[in-house]
Amino acid sequence: MNFNINQITLWLESGKRQDLYFLPNKINVITGGSSTGKSTILKIIDYCLCKSTGNKIPQSIINENVKWYGINFTINDSTFTIARGKPVGSASSSDYFFSSTGVVPDLPTADIDETALKQILEEQFSIDSEFTFPYGGKVIRAGSKISFRYFLLFNTQSDIVINNEEQFFDKINSSRYREALDRIFWLALNSSTPRNVLVTEELSKQKRELLAIAKKETLFEKQRLVFHNNIFELVVRAQQAGLIESGLPTMQDSLEVLRGLVKNYLTTYNRESLKEIDELQQQRRDLLRKIRNIDVFENNYEEYKRLIANNVDSLQPVSVLRKGLAELILAPAVSEIFENLEVRLAKLKSELLRKKPFLTNLSQDRAKLESQVAEIDQQIKVLPTRSTDFVDEAHRLVLIGEIKAKLELYTQVADDLDFTAQKMAIESLIDQLQDEAKATSESQKITIDILQDNIQRYVSKSKALGQYRSYKAYFSESEKVLHLRRPNSVDLENVGSSSNYLFLHLCLFLGLHDFALRKSSRYIPQFMVWDQLSRPYYEEVKKRKPNVETYDDVADEDFVNDDRTKLSEAFKLFDDFITRANDEYKQNFQFIILEHVSPEFFDGMDMKNFHLVANFRDGNALIPLDEIKLPDESEPED
Repeated sequence: MNFNINQITLWLESGKRQDLYFLPNKINVITGGSSTGKSTILKIIDYCLCKSTGNKIPQSIINENVKWYGINFTINDSTFTIARGKPVGSASSSDYFFSSTGVVPDLPTADIDETALKQILEEQFSIDSEFTFPYGGKVIRAGSKISFRYFLLFNTQSDIVINNEEQFFDKINSSRYREALDRIFWLALNSSTPRNVLVTEELSKQKRELLAIAKKETLFEKQRLVFHNNIFELVVRAQQAGLIESGLPTMQDSLEVLRGLVKNYLTTYNRESLKEIDELQQQRRDLLRKIRNIDVFENNYEEYKRLIANNVDSLQPVSVLRKGLAELILAPAVSEIFENLEVRLAKLKSELLRKKPFLTNLSQDRAKLESQVAEIDQQIKVLPTRSTDFVDEAHRLVLIGEIKAKLELYTQVADDLDFTAQKMAIESLIDQLQDEAKATSESQKITIDILQDNIQRYVSKSKALGQYRSYKAYFSESEKVLHLRRPNSVDLENVGSSSNYLFLHLCLFLGLHDFALRKSSRYIPQFMVWDQLSRPYYEEVKKRKPNVETYDDVADEDFVNDDRTKLSEAFKLFDDFITRANDEYKQNFQFIILEHVSPEFFDGMDMKNFHLVANFRDGNALIPLDEIKLPDESEPED
C-alpha cells in the first residue's frame, strides 16, 4: 500500500510553526543530541493517526509549548493532512482537523470527529464494515472491527525493541496488539483473506461440534438400550393379551407390528360388546354402592342405640339422691328443686325410650342387591373376551393406549438419539472447509518459505553478523520472532550480542517489506520509522569509558572501527532496499531514521537515497530553544 509521510508540523503556543519535511524513496534522517525530541517524532506520527490511549508525548518542553500536532502524508492516490489538539495531561485530545487535499492550515480548527476520520483511513486500508475478527481472545472480542492501526505494527521499530532478543514488534507487550498481530499477520502478507480466516475458525468450530456429538451419542446410546427394553416389554404384554402373534426377532419388526396394532385395532374392535360390558359394569358399581350404604347405616344405628342405653342408665342416681335429700334437708326451696329435676329427668327418659328408627327390612334389601350383583356378574362372564388374563375389553384398550403413548415417546427420543444425519452434514461441511483450509495452509507454508528466503537474502548480505551470515533464517510465526540456525541443524542459535539482534530486526523487517512489495500488499504501508540504530554501539562505548553518562558524551570517533562499520552497513542495507523497491518492484518506499550520530557520520557512505531532514543541535530541536516558554521567574517554584 503506497504510503509516505511528507511533512510533520507543530503549531506552537508562540504562534509559530515547526515544519519537518520528508521525501519519498529516501532514507530521511533526523539526527541530534539527547532530549532534543527525536524520539517524539515517532510518538507524534502515532498520535496523529488516532492513537486512543497511553499518550507518551513528553509534557515538559514539548507538549507544554505546542497547541496542535499535524502530519501530512500520501496514501494510495490521495494526500491528506491530519492535525490533532495536544493532549491534556494523560488524556488524548478529541479535536481533529482533516484535509482530504493535503492543505496544511495556518492554525487548525476541529472539523471532524475521530469515528469519521477512522472511516476515511480504513477505506484507504481496504477495511470495510465486514472486516472483523472472526474469533476473539482474552482482550479482543469476536466480531469486533479490525483497526487500520494494527497494520502499523509492521512500520515502526522504537528504541525499546530495536535490539530486543525476545520482542521484534512494537506494542506487542500489550495483549490487544499481540492478539491482533496473530490475527492479521496472514492478511497483511496477502496469504489469507477475511474468508480464509473465517474458514479456519469455522473448521475449528465444526470439529468441536462433531466431537461434542460423538460424546453425546455415546451417552445416549445407553438410553437407546433402555428404550429397546421397554419396546420388547410391550411386545411381550401384547402377546400375553392375545393382541399380536409371538415371534418377533428384531426391534424393527416389533416396532412395525406395534404401530400396526395401534393403528388398526380400534377399527376392527367390536364396540357393541364393549358398550354392553361398560353398562353392566356401571350397574354393578351402583349396586355395590347401595350395599355399602346399608352397611354404613346399620353400623351408625347400633352406635345410636348404645348411646341411648347409656343416657337412661345415667338417670338412675337422681331418684336415689332425691329420697336421701328429702330426709336430711327440710328447706322447702331445696326440696322443690329436686322434685322439679326428678320430674324433668323422668320425662326425658320416657321420651328417649319412645324414640325408634323408621322401620325397614335392611336384611331383605341387602339380599336383593347382592342377588342383582351376582346376576350382572354372570352376564359379564358370558360376554366375549380375547384372553383369559383380561377381565374385559376396557383393560385391553388401556394396554393399547399405553403402547401408543410409549411408541410416540420412543419415536421422539429415537429421533433425538439418531445423530446420523447431523453428523453427515457436519462431516460434509468439514470436508469442504478442510479443502479450503488445506489450500490456505499450503499457501501459508509457501509464504513462510518465500519470506524466509527474502530474510535470508539480508542475513547473507549482513557482514556485521560475522559467522552467522552463513546460518539459515527461521521465522517463528507463532512467536513473531526471527532465529538463526546452523545449516543442516534444527537447533536455534543464541546470537549473543545486541548488535547481532539489531541486525536480526533489520533482516526480519526488510524481508517482510520486501515480500509485501512483491505481493503488493493492500494492508502494509510502504514506510518504516527506526529509532536509534546506533543504540548497541553507544552501549559498547559506555562500557569502555566509565566517564560516559549520556549519549551526548560520546563522539562519532569514540566508536571502534568495527562498530562504525556495522552501523554504516545498516544504513547501506536501507539504501539498497529502496533501490531494489524502485528498480525491481517499481514501488515506492520511505525510511525515517531518528538517530544520535552526527551528520558527518554519513559522509563518504556513498548512499544514493540519503536525505538529512534536520540536525537537532546547537539550539535547534523539535521545539527550538528560542521558542521554549520558560517558567515565570517572578513566581516561586513549587
